[in-house]
Amino acid sequence: MAASRDARDRAADRPLSEDVEGEAVRRLASVPAPEVSDQLGMDERVVEDDALAKLLDARLRAKDDVREVRGVYKAADVAAKDAIAKLDLADGDAVRVGRFRITKRATEPRHVEFDAAAGSRLTIELWAK
Repeated sequence: MAASRDARDRAADRPLSEDVEGEAVRRLASVPAPEVSDQLGMDERVVEDDALAKLLDARLRAKDDVREVRGVYKAADVAAKDAIAKLDLADGDAVRVGRFRITKRATEPRHVEFDAAAGSRLTIELWAK
């Protein structure tokens, strides 16, 4: 690996302003790239466990599925709340729409790790099963 580093260093010594028709780029391209090491630390271990690898793959697929579903839910939630906003509910109001009960209540300001402003909270819950 030291030989390839020396070749790269020599090619890089020549200023690009003196480069003739990409000669420096061709020289650098001909030098083998250094090996990539995925090692996390000096004390890491490699575990050969096909069952665990399959579980980790399933976990990753499930995480991706959850991300997709959350996006679908978020779009549906925004659409429903936009439609509910047209009802012009006041704090303390409750209405039923089909099998859903929609309530709006005021929330008081409070301090968590930051100041939360006063506002209102909208609750959408399945009322009849």
